[in-house]
Amino acid sequence: MAPPAAAELTLTNTRSLAFGAFAPGNSSGSAILTPGSTRTCLGTVTCIGSTYHSASFLLEGEPASSYSLHLPEEAIMTNENNDTLLVDDLTHNAPGALDSTGTQTFNVGATLHISGSQPAGSYSGNIEITVEYE
Repeated sequence: MAPPAAAELTLTNTRSLAFGAFAPGNSSGSAILTPGSTRTCLGTVTCIGSTYHSASFLLEGEPASSYSLHLPEEAIMTNENNDTLLVDDLTHNAPGALDSTGTQTFNVGATLHISGSQPAGSYSGNIEITVEYE
């Protein structure tokens, strides 16, 4: 007799990644947002405002099970005029195991690359995350 199948893994985005407002300088730079929601601007980019945060996810599945999490190498964000921004160096703070109730909350941060001539606007995009039991 085969063992019972593990519960299906379900991943729900509970908060979107938000780099907040920034001012590009005369050359390129970047904004780094950690899974713990710490933001740093490098190069000629200046961070402004205080509304920024990492993305947050709820993972549900078989209690006390191990899982692996795979993030893409990069993603493209676009604004209403189809201007683009590159996001890479995606990182997470997922521990790799569901708790005794079969849930786990984790956060994702990334690096946003900004050119000196970056058009203003509100940029958005999607990041594909793959989760599987180990």
